Amino acid sequence: MQIKVRIATGTFSFAEEFPDYRVRDKLRVPLRTLTCSDVFDAFLHHTAARVVRGDLSPSTLASHRQILDHVWRPRIGRLPFLSVRHSTLVKVADAQNWSKKTYNNAVSAGCVARNSS
Repeated sequence: MQIKVRIATGTFSFAEEFPDYRVRDKLRVPLRTLTCSDVFDAFLHHTAARVVRGDLSPSTLASHRQILDHVWRPRIGRLPFLSVRHSTLVKVADAQNWSKKTYNNAVSAGCVARNSS
């Protein structure tokens, strides 16, 4: 029963629950659920690659990293990625005291990272 609850909430990790399962590499199910932080990290990795290609400025990468690390990650980073509701994102964004430009940049970074999975 507890496993079903963890699956439903997106916190189940097959690898943690069954670490010695001998054919787990052949399974077609994810061994663990991605958290928002996992997705943020992948987004920042992709953004860094764009900087290396000259496709994006280093200041944009720094801005995205700061926004994700100081706003989004502390509030939703540990949550299972697929369980985050729009209302949660709105609540986090609306709790900030940002200028219009900063609000747009912060929400853009959060949304781009959210949609990059």
